[in-house]
Amino acid sequence: MKKTIFFIGLMLVLIQVQAEAAGDGNASLSVQKDRNTDLFILNMRDAQGIRSFSFVFPTDKLPYSGEFSGCAPSKKMDNVSMNDPADFKPAMKAVIVDCRGEETEFEILPPGEDGLAKVEKVGVPPPPSPTPTSAGSGAETPASPVGGSTENVGITPKDLSYPIKELGNCESESACKIFCDKSENMERCVAFAEEKGLLTKDEIEKGKKFVKIVKQEG
Repeated sequence: MKKTIFFIGLMLVLIQVQAEAAGDGNASLSVQKDRNTDLFILNMRDAQGIRSFSFVFPTDKLPYSGEFSGCAPSKKMDNVSMNDPADFKPAMKAVIVDCRGEETEFEILPPGEDGLAKVEKVGVPPPPSPTPTSAGSGAETPASPVGGSTENVGITPKDLSYPIKELGNCESESACKIFCDKSENMERCVAFAEEKGLLTKDEIEKGKKFVKIVKQEG
């Protein structure tokens, strides 16, 4: 039976989805409150490696910042103390500096009922509204494949079926996620996504850069 596969684990690494800010810069950030402890979990990613970070509060509270060695592409910090909602109103500011010296600035709004704060990149315009379809047509305009052209379209995610031979014969979405989460398989997953037109050209390039970094780090 044909099913949709999203490569969730791969996407988290390559194109920073699932409540993470994405845009012109490489950095992404997620901020989530642990309802059991009222402390926060911070996840930062940058394909170029993370050099430093800083969280600036809209109060008299001193900034929360730090520097890292090794230029790792991702960092996670647990049990971070923040005052909710005081530290988030009107908005908390954050800056991530990658190992090339490029800065990505964020605005962080108070967490919702699920504990996940809304993170937005500063200076990144919102995505355009989808083109409306003709009344009664019920049809949607298909997304552009890799390269942005509708010519020579590869298969869409909905055309994929399990098992997927190219991905270690993974037999389900969760199995493919586990497969693509492993560093030794990321290059194969990126190549598969490029071949099938599952990612945009920009996303493919980011994926290849990240795979190169992983290889260099050994």
